[in-house]
Parts: sequence; C-alpha cells; structure tokens
Amino acid sequence: MTPREEKQRLRRKKKAMRKALHILNIALFILVVIITFVGIFHIFTPKKAYRNKGIECFNAGDYETAIDHFDKALGYNQWFSDKLNVDICYYKADAYLRLEQHQDAYNTYNYIINEYSDSHYNKEDVLYLMKITEALIKFSKGEYYSSHTTFVEAVDRGYKELAVYAAICYEFLDDYEKMKEYFDIYSREVGMDAYLCYKFAQYYIEQEDYNTGVAYTKQGLLQEDRTYEKQLRYTQIVCYEKLGQFSEAYAQAKEYIELYPDDIKGKDLYAYLDTRVNISEEPINDIYDLYGDDDYADEYFEE
Repeated sequence: MTPREEKQRLRRKKKAMRKALHILNIALFILVVIITFVGIFHIFTPKKAYRNKGIECFNAGDYETAIDHFDKALGYNQWFSDKLNVDICYYKADAYLRLEQHQDAYNTYNYIINEYSDSHYNKEDVLYLMKITEALIKFSKGEYYSSHTTFVEAVDRGYKELAVYAAICYEFLDDYEKMKEYFDIYSREVGMDAYLCYKFAQYYIEQEDYNTGVAYTKQGLLQEDRTYEKQLRYTQIVCYEKLGQFSEAYAQAKEYIELYPDDIKGKDLYAYLDTRVNISEEPINDIYDLYGDDDYADEYFEE
C-alpha cells in the first residue's frame, strides 16, 4: 500500500469513528431524555399531596374520605417511596379501625408485611397490631372469652384505649369488678363520655349504690353525645325509684314516655310509679306484674 493510500485509509477510519461517536452521542442524549422523562413521572408524583390530604381528613374524623386519598396516594408508582407507602398504610389501617372495619385493617397490615422490606418498619410491631386486630374481629363476633386476654395484654403494653374492649368482655363474662377496673382505665385515657357514664351507672345499680348511679346519669346527660340519652334517662328513673324518691321518678318517667312513646318498658315503669304517687284505695288488676321483683329494670339493661 502506497503512502497516499495509507493516508486515505486513515482519513476514512477517522471519519467513520467520528460518525460512530456522533451516533453514540445522539443515542446517549435520547436515553438521557427518556430516563429524565420517565423519572419525572416516577419521582415527581402527587403521592405526598394525596397522603397529606388523607391525613387532614383523618384528623378531622372523615375516615372514609381519608382512605380514598390514601388509596390514590398508594396508586402512584413513585420510585424510592417504600417508606412513605408504609406510613400511608399505617394511617389507612388506623382509619379502618376507627370505622370498625377490622378485617380491612388486618388486610392492610398484612399487605405491609407481604409487600415491603422490614427495613422500613418494625415487623414485630406490625405483627402485634395484626394480633390486636384479630381480637377485634373475634370481639365483633361475640367471642369475648377468646379475645379478652389479648385486650388485657394490649392495655398492659400501653394500648390504654383498648381498655373499653377488655371491660365489655369482662361484663359479658359476668366479672363486674374487672369490668369497672378497665372502664376506669379507659376513662382516665380518653375522659368521660355518655357511654361510660351509662356503664358506670349500671355498675353502681348492681352495687345498690343508687345515689352514685344518679350522679353518673346526670353527668352523662350533660355530654354533647346524645347517643345514650334514652338509656341514661331510663337508668336515672330506676335509681330514683330504688331510692324511694317516687315523685321525682314519676316526673322523670312522665317526661320519658313523652319522648319515647313506643317504649313499652317505659310505659310499664310509668304505670308502676303512678301507683306510688297517685295512690288509689281501689285494687287494680296487676296484669303487668308491676309489684314483682322489678323485672322491668333487669330486662331493659339486658337489651
């Protein structure tokens, strides 16, 4: 090969290399653009925005809307977001628990275990939350004996808000002292509410401490929550009757049947108290067994 031909070969080789390098640069540029484009959709997503909206609804007590936002947040396949996803799942499970959708809460905790590395959460804690949720599922089915030990253990471990479930289990197991003990724990944790006032009033009726029973019914009727107003009113009448304060009991009973005209037990109690306040010398036909063993009170509390 002559020197001239050699030079021409080297020039062609350099030209080919420059062309190949140019093509490679173009390919790299396109790859960077693609990666950047894809990355934008997998790094910069509305995941955190939906999570924050969910938490806002959760704190406002709108748990169903919160769950909807959490699901939308989890629906975004954002890179490097496993830890954030676990946090969202915790909130979602808690929202289900507050809605008493215990199976859904259990499934959410199980999802954390199955989908994410335990480097992003404490596996022992999640498994224990699943155990508590299992107990809540049993409780909702009326399996009080098999669930109460889990609630007692949970209270001992610091889950004081679960004391109400332990108390109700003990009530169904006819252990009223333990019931009172765990209602006390719950009241110290969350404060008194209408439900607790009603349960304490019932307890003190069982103890024949009717003055304390009246005090709790009055406290309960002052609560903003009116869910247990009917039960509290009836219990108050029973306490006054047991104390022999028939005039007060009669006045309360008269108001009660005006508020709840379809309540048969309320009518029976009113009729009985009427015989104590408006005494008639004429005997009446005791068709309701009103002078028996105060069955009207026991039957009402069994509801």
